[in-house]
Amino acid sequence: MVSAAPHTPERDAHARKRSADGPALRQHTDDGQLDRTGRDRLADRVRLAEQLLGFAHQAITEQTRAPRIGPELEVAAAAGATDRLVAYLGRTP
Repeated sequence: MVSAAPHTPERDAHARKRSADGPALRQHTDDGQLDRTGRDRLADRVRLAEQLLGFAHQAITEQTRAPRIGPELEVAAAAGATDRLVAYLGRTP
């Protein structure tokens, strides 16, 4: 797996210079941020939380919860994917 280069002042300055010459690398929207390809990063995080929640339901059983994972907590029916995942893992959203 290839990891992204860490953020450094020099790298960030280079990115700002590039964005001044062309389209901005990031655009702010009301719903979140768009990455440089135009994908909504907030939507990506929601999809990731939903996938992790599905995996957690398959991987975590009552026998494997203790002692590191607490009992599932209740959340509102309208709770988002991240809050549902956190509650499933026994933490307060």
